[in-house]
Amino acid sequence: MTIDQLISDIWATFPKIVFMEREGAMSGKKQWMLCGEQSVVMPDGLPVFTDWQNYYETHDGGVHCAFASWLESRGWYLERNDEFWFVPTVLPTPEEIAEYLTAYEAIAAKRAVESVGCVDDGCPF
Repeated sequence: MTIDQLISDIWATFPKIVFMEREGAMSGKKQWMLCGEQSVVMPDGLPVFTDWQNYYETHDGGVHCAFASWLESRGWYLERNDEFWFVPTVLPTPEEIAEYLTAYEAIAAKRAVESVGCVDDGCPF
């Protein structure tokens, strides 16, 4: 699903969600961002987006878990940009996940070798 298709789906279901296109700070590429006020609610009456307070059981990272699942079923998830805005991001493919895991394991192995001979002083950092 493309970003344009995702935006159409979101607006068809949640017409009060606001989208903004801007240039990415790091990539310089155009990216879409979205947000919604407390009046944008899920069928259970809870807001789609929150300020993270008082919704620990129903929200994750300020996003209603059911909305996050709805996005995931379309191949997307949200990354928080700031206090109000989220960036829709394509979910990684299984191949990309395997590639990231391989890279992570290589970094972890390198760090383990480099830390040999270090004195464990009990400090966690």
